[in-house]
Amino acid sequence: MPSVEADELASAHRRIAQLEDELKLTREACELFDEQVVISPKGSPRSLKG
Repeated sequence: MPSVEADELASAHRRIAQLEDELKLTREACELFDEQVVISPKGSPRSLKG
């Protein structure tokens, strides 16, 4: 494989790994927010899920 193609492929693999890491963090953050309970100004808790 020519050097240019190998460099592009390596760059693509690094970008994919970066995006997969970002997706994992986003999913973990969503799970945290799904578990939270919001306290209304009047003091009664309510679920974020509606």
